Amino acid sequence: MSELFKLWQKLSRSKKYRESFAASVVKRLIPLQIRVLRKQRDWSQAQLAKESVLTQGVISRAEDPDYGNLTINTLVRIGAGFDCAFVGHFIPFSELGRWYTALVDENSLRVPSFADDVYSADRKPADRKPVGQAYTFDLDYSTVPPDPIVGSGSFKLAHYPMSAPVPMSLIEGTKNIDSAYKQKMVIINSEKLYA
Repeated sequence: MSELFKLWQKLSRSKKYRESFAASVVKRLIPLQIRVLRKQRDWSQAQLAKESVLTQGVISRAEDPDYGNLTINTLVRIGAGFDCAFVGHFIPFSELGRWYTALVDENSLRVPSFADDVYSADRKPADRKPVGQAYTFDLDYSTVPPDPIVGSGSFKLAHYPMSAPVPMSLIEGTKNIDSAYKQKMVIINSEKLYA
């Protein structure tokens, strides 16, 4: 039984449970991601505050999962400090479940700054070295009917390092796809990821 299916069973218990789960994810993971991004850049809270045009106290509260009163304006400014985007948007529980069960560790929360982004126009192709491959997968629906939990859309997985073999190992390692569906995955696109 996949992690996503187990989570879906829990989410099916009640609307109150879904509300609590969603609130917990937001209140715990946003502060964690702020801390992860700050450490990724080897910054102090004071440095992030300076880059975000906020106070160190605001950054300290933003990294505290028990604070729980972050404003969208604060999150947008912290995103600007990291030179990345904060986008808060409403999603269905199936998407939240897929995202949540795909989190492996804190490194899953890392985000590059604009200058380090894959498509940064400021970087010359010669300055960029390939570090991985991103594959877009979809289910072969000629043999497997669409699943309400897995969904019917394609999804993208990053594959590191480039020297690693067959991307099928990526599929086998995913927690949110049942084994019957893993056998029916097809690659519909691939692209190199650059550092």
